[in-house]
Amino acid sequence: MKIIKAVSLLCLGLISGAAVAAPLADLNQLRWQHRIILVDETTQQNNAQALLKRLNNDVEDRDVVWFVFQKNQTLTNYSGTVSAQLFTQAKASYGLGNHSVILVGKDGGVKTRLDYLGLKELFGDIDRMPMRISEMRQK
Repeated sequence: MKIIKAVSLLCLGLISGAAVAAPLADLNQLRWQHRIILVDETTQQNNAQALLKRLNNDVEDRDVVWFVFQKNQTLTNYSGTVSAQLFTQAKASYGLGNHSVILVGKDGGVKTRLDYLGLKELFGDIDRMPMRISEMRQK
């Protein structure tokens, strides 16, 4: 009986701890796990989210997490919660702003800057990356 109580308390503690994960406030937390596409739609909406969702299989295949920053919200395919300060951090770290689109590699470096959401170009840039070529060979 003591073992059952101990296991129950341990499971409850693990579940509780997972539920209070801190919101993502710094894109460096995704380094070496994901490529990142940042889209600034703070002054006008170009419906980037719909395009990214429509090409979800291509996005997932390339380990991409995307963030579309709008005036009052952040849209994303990130599985956790996102801090309200993430846009400020992205702007400071990567120079995001003025309708720009930025591709960040798994190493955290800026790979591509565009003034529109050109997924064909972004996917092409990703597919030419040495790490991506290695990933495709392993699949």
